[in-house]
Amino acid sequence: MTIAIVIALVVSLATGGGVVYASGDSLPGDTLYDVKLVTEQARLLMALSPKGDAKQHLNFAHERLEEALTLAEGDRWEDVSENLANYTDQVGAASDRL
Repeated sequence: MTIAIVIALVVSLATGGGVVYASGDSLPGDTLYDVKLVTEQARLLMALSPKGDAKQHLNFAHERLEEALTLAEGDRWEDVSENLANYTDQVGAASDRL
């Protein structure tokens, strides 16, 4: 019984970890994008200081700019506006922490 529980736990973690990893390259409008954003929130929880929070928010802002470029290159203009609004939110959050 214990072995079955351990195996189930390992499979669950491996599958969940795979989804999180796969979401890393997702863009707004993609199925896994919400997983990416939730993962970012979890990373924010691990920042133990206002300076760490600010650094994470600036990293996320940079990610939003990279995503906006990729979206524009793919002619996905409907998602660019929302993405840039998220960029602005991230920069504002970083500023608030500092």
